[in-house]
Amino acid sequence: MSTMTLPQPVERSLRLALGTIGGYAFANGFIGSTGALLSRLGLAPGEASSIALLVGIFVFAGIVVWAAATTRLLITSAVVVGYALLANLTAPYIAPV
Repeated sequence: MSTMTLPQPVERSLRLALGTIGGYAFANGFIGSTGALLSRLGLAPGEASSIALLVGIFVFAGIVVWAAATTRLLITSAVVVGYALLANLTAPYIAPV
C-alpha cells in the first residue's frame, strides 16, 4: 500500500494555513459556545463573554501550535474543522434569549 506524500514546503504551508484559518474558526466557535453556555448557567452576559474570550485566546494559540507540529495533517484538519463547524452552528441555539 502506497501513501501519497506532499512536498515539504506544501505540507508546511497547509499546516500553517490550518493553524491560522482553522484556529480562528475553532476559537470563534469555542468563544461563542462557551460564552453562551456560561451565560445560560447564570453568569452575567458581559462576564461570560469576557471569560470565554480570555480562554479563547489560549485555545487559538494551542490550535496554531498543534497544527504546526502535527505529523497527521488530515486527522488534525478533520478535528479542527469538525469542531469549528459544530460549535459555530450550535452556539446560537445555546444562547439565552
